[in-house]
Amino acid sequence: MKNKKRVIARIFGLTLSTSLMVSNMGLSVLADDFDEVVEGQTTSELADEQFGNFETDQTNPQPSSMSNHDVNNFGYEQGVETFEDSLYINENFELGTNHNPRPSTTTLDGIDISNWQSSIDLDRIDADFVIVKATGGASYIDPMFRQFANKTLSQGRLLGFYHFGNDMKDNPSPEAEATFFYEQTKDYIEKGVPILDFEESQLLHYDGEDSSKGGTGWALRFLETYYTLSGVKPLVYTSIHYARTLDWSKVAEKGYHLWVAQYLENKPQEGYRKTEDTNTDCYGTGAFENYYMHQYTSRGQLEGYNGNLDLNKFYGNANDWQALAHIDPYREMMDMYRLYNPHSGEHFYTSSSQERDNCVVNGWIDEGKGWQAPKEGRNVYRLFNPNSGDHHYTSDTVERDTLVRLGWVYEGIGWKSASNKSQYPVYRLYNPNAQTGTHHYTLQRDEVKALVNMGWIEEGIAWYAYDARANESSLVSEAQQFLVDAAEVIGNVVKADIENKKYENK
Repeated sequence: MKNKKRVIARIFGLTLSTSLMVSNMGLSVLADDFDEVVEGQTTSELADEQFGNFETDQTNPQPSSMSNHDVNNFGYEQGVETFEDSLYINENFELGTNHNPRPSTTTLDGIDISNWQSSIDLDRIDADFVIVKATGGASYIDPMFRQFANKTLSQGRLLGFYHFGNDMKDNPSPEAEATFFYEQTKDYIEKGVPILDFEESQLLHYDGEDSSKGGTGWALRFLETYYTLSGVKPLVYTSIHYARTLDWSKVAEKGYHLWVAQYLENKPQEGYRKTEDTNTDCYGTGAFENYYMHQYTSRGQLEGYNGNLDLNKFYGNANDWQALAHIDPYREMMDMYRLYNPHSGEHFYTSSSQERDNCVVNGWIDEGKGWQAPKEGRNVYRLFNPNSGDHHYTSDTVERDTLVRLGWVYEGIGWKSASNKSQYPVYRLYNPNAQTGTHHYTLQRDEVKALVNMGWIEEGIAWYAYDARANESSLVSEAQQFLVDAAEVIGNVVKADIENKKYENK
């Protein structure tokens, strides 16, 4: 039975001593509270820097180590330190032989713009498509977004809209940024192609294992969150240097496509360049088999704007563009992963395999799939308590807003609840004695009963899900049976203690 006790303690963060079991059964209840966060904290101001049209960070960070990747450090790439550096090669550079745009017999020409081009006359601009900046970070909305987007659609042109990652330089979570991007662009789902602009220096040069701080793991979590919320897979915009020198294999494997930037010598360009003259350096794009679009200059000149414009070539036709904008008709249910922190006793739930893997690297225990969530339905919100380190999940907007006022950090929409109540309920329980891991969520009634017998309080149905019992890990299945066994053993221990005390008092 000792082994069973250890597994239970590992999975549910409970100490199986008689005294704690007695307190969990209601003889000693602790108040659940947390400190309020002082309001009035300053927010970083937006500092959009610009070179031509694209935003770029000017802090000149040191390049990250690329020793973990198979990189050909040829030519100009040896001296790259910023995103801007990565865009240019001189006219004497010897081109490679790997010319790898998306195979297509047709191409489209277009521009990308933001509020920096507020004076542009879109009625006079020659463009098959227009890509507009929508958002940045977790709070910035481009003031020209809707005006540009609506004008583009009214003209019958193809639309794209992009999000600038970590625009405020305050490192919000990728889930929070993706949720913000979705909330601001959901009216344009299936009307345009969403895009992640991945060029901010902190994201590009982060070389650690925590994907919440940067790197392609950050990008994947952003992309997967937006896809979960919208059903549409965004394109990824970055330079060809960072497409090669960062490990994008997991992003490419998930079916996300590349919009690449490289300017060669970036001479002034009047009108669009011919397709046969629009090449990269032809040394490939790393994990991406090909690129769908190429931003080939930031010094384009078109009638309708008195200044420089980014010019782009899309490899495909209008139907190909619209296909990228449509909701994936073959979406499957989303697996919800369940993890346990043996140090804090917290259970954590996420739909992101990247976030799951990151937790495991940091010592969390992977407990398999807790359930499956639908791609569409009622929102389930995710919050974090910075004082206790605990997470909470709720579909109740009043509860969400109340916790935020009390100092919890809103981390966005975690997943969706099935709207059809004929699906499987996910039950919510509360441990009055815990400081972290205070709430537990499970699909299993046996698990609910076992926890209630151990002092947890059943709080009803949190949301509805699809059954994942066929995919459970053996650890979770065994733990549920251990809990049932443990509840019986604990009951016998408490009963024996009571009998002993009666005997001693005689």
